[in-house]
Amino acid sequence: MKLRKVLHMMVVLFSIVLMQGNVMAGWDANSLYNQAYQFESDGRYDEAVAAYNMVLADFPKSIQAGPAYANYRLKYIACKRALAAGDIATARDNAEKIKALNGPGMAGALYWAGYLFHAKFYFDDALAFYEKVIADFPKDVMAGPDYTLFRVKFIGCKKALEAGEIEAAKAIAKEIMQLPCSEENKPEQLYGTGWEFETVSLSSMANSQQAEINDTFDTAKSFYQGIINRYSKSAYLERAKAHMDVLEIFSAIDNGDNAAAKSKVEQLKAKIGSKAELVDILYFIGLKYYVVGQRSGKTENFNESTAMMENYISTAKPQGTCKADAYYMMGLNYQAMEDYAKAAEAFDKAYQADAKHQYADYCLFAAGNCYEKLAEKKVMSEDESKKMTASYYNKLLEAYPNSQGAYYVREWLANNSK
Repeated sequence: MKLRKVLHMMVVLFSIVLMQGNVMAGWDANSLYNQAYQFESDGRYDEAVAAYNMVLADFPKSIQAGPAYANYRLKYIACKRALAAGDIATARDNAEKIKALNGPGMAGALYWAGYLFHAKFYFDDALAFYEKVIADFPKDVMAGPDYTLFRVKFIGCKKALEAGEIEAAKAIAKEIMQLPCSEENKPEQLYGTGWEFETVSLSSMANSQQAEINDTFDTAKSFYQGIINRYSKSAYLERAKAHMDVLEIFSAIDNGDNAAAKSKVEQLKAKIGSKAELVDILYFIGLKYYVVGQRSGKTENFNESTAMMENYISTAKPQGTCKADAYYMMGLNYQAMEDYAKAAEAFDKAYQADAKHQYADYCLFAAGNCYEKLAEKKVMSEDESKKMTASYYNKLLEAYPNSQGAYYVREWLANNSK
């Protein structure tokens, strides 16, 4: 790891020396800025930061050193890196610095800074940027229906759905449907909105009345059908068709007709094949089985959910967070079926796939707790159980000392340390 860091620093230093030589040889502000932006686009952020700082130092009066260019991009990179590291305080500090910038081109700069927060689900932070775009640059294209106006309505719709305000969400969705945006961006807007109505039954509406869930499904279908009817050449066409099938599967699962659901799943898998942009559908079908299993208590649903997660892992070959998500769901399924050995294994695999996963602390807690259960069920000796439980609980306190389960874990370790 240390060698890798040293090599990285050597590459960065070499790039800086090379750029300094190019400036001395006659590079102008635009060439240097373009080089910095290329570094940034390639994810070579240290080199990009160095190059943007050179623009500010060597060409302070150039357009490229202005508020919407090098000055902004330095803060944008800092914000992006902080969000990636989960450091929301630093991200918000840089967000305020971006909002304080003034000058030509800031409408787009503010929009894309807002989208950084949007993509990480910090919607209130994103809204602060979007609303500033509309307030300060009302006639700019970035404030219009292709960009900011849509994002504001989208977040409003999402929040209404999460609050269970279905009629309010449908009213905003209708406004989205009617937005006079470009033919290029409309399919993405329709797909994204349809997706929200499709998947809300997997989260905040998991325990709602079936009539309400069916209502959200119907709304989702209207958006997907809009893509199918009007945008036959769109990249979202195949996705829209696939999600129409998913909604039929969701309805069958909700109605307890697992035979029909399984038949439709097999048909859908044949259509999807190995298309990378569609195989994540398998994960969401698995999630649906789990949600309905929680509601019905039927083991069959947990088995089907587990099978879908296994299928997703083998077909999509996800990495990192996506892989952790799938194993986490498998752990929950096995836990619900009281198969604690397999549950512990799945939770461990989830943690190994992504130690920064949003439920990583629970995975450590649950794995340890599953070993406690194995001793209670006489499946494992008490000594072996305590050894395994302690290893996960100690890891939890080391990595997440303030997690929800930390109090219980400390008590357990204190009582079982002898």
